[in-house]
Amino acid sequence: MIGAREARDGDLVGVRLRDGRHPGRLSGTELLRRIADRVGARGPELWESA
Repeated sequence: MIGAREARDGDLVGVRLRDGRHPGRLSGTELLRRIADRVGARGPELWESA
């Protein structure tokens, strides 16, 4: 979700995974790159382990 904080902070977005982990704030570009990498790899992990 993009909210008021993200709109204020520019290109940074907060990420919360479905399993409850919060990997931190990333640029929108970096987040999209990571998602595309996971889709391309067809891997079972949504994110690298914390």
